[in-house]
Amino acid sequence: MTDQERKPTPLLGLLPSDVSPVILLVLGEESGTVIGILTDMGCALSEVARRRESTTYRVKRNSADFLIVMGGYGSSSIASALHELVISGCRRFVMAGTCGASSHHSLGKVYLIRRASVNPVGGPGGMGFYLHFEPGKEFSPSPVLLEAARPLGLEPNPSLLISSDAFYGFGGVLNQDKKLSYNGPPTATGLPPPGFEAFKELYESNQPFLLDMETAFFYGICDSWTGVKGIAIRAVSNYIPFDPEYPIPEEKKALEAALVKSVELVELLLGSGE
Repeated sequence: MTDQERKPTPLLGLLPSDVSPVILLVLGEESGTVIGILTDMGCALSEVARRRESTTYRVKRNSADFLIVMGGYGSSSIASALHELVISGCRRFVMAGTCGASSHHSLGKVYLIRRASVNPVGGPGGMGFYLHFEPGKEFSPSPVLLEAARPLGLEPNPSLLISSDAFYGFGGVLNQDKKLSYNGPPTATGLPPPGFEAFKELYESNQPFLLDMETAFFYGICDSWTGVKGIAIRAVSNYIPFDPEYPIPEEKKALEAALVKSVELVELLLGSGE
């Protein structure tokens, strides 16, 4: 069947001829900021498809030619994007973006994510369609892509990254006394919701952590399919819980740092054929 006879995929609007051997995924980031950063890096971008939640561009820099797919937050966005991209023929994915962290970490620090787990309070989300797993299971990147990333010299995340299928900022904020406080809608029980209580326990344990909304789901879904390889690079954009006076001080700087290393990795992968 030729492309003229095929219909674009329903969610991303892509044809098999659109996909590149390696695809850069950016979920839950402001698309205009991403485009601006890539342009400043010397990338030439041309729009391939635009849908309700996603925008796809072809990116060219030096000899590299690849797609970037930008979409929404959480497991449903990553699951639907991966499903259509794998069906369309891609098997290698680099995911770039930002994450929140405990104050043990430095703002702007870039990590190659080696260990990620799903927040059991939120459950498997979109990943549950593809994979059964035990609570607490840790997910990892493709060993092949991990080896390919070695020349970048990226530090692996020293503490577990926990992916929640709800915005991790809903875990509460620091009040005027700099104490963790629930600031969400009043609940029917009059008590804070389970997600807040779980985060409070984590926060008060004084253990280091990283939080995002996609990485563990990304790794788990890649693991569920034959021959699909994924790796994620995250940079710390803000501390959790948020301080309302200064909530996300390093967002653009962190996103830029993650994108620079992710594009370099895509270029390595395209050059090596890994």
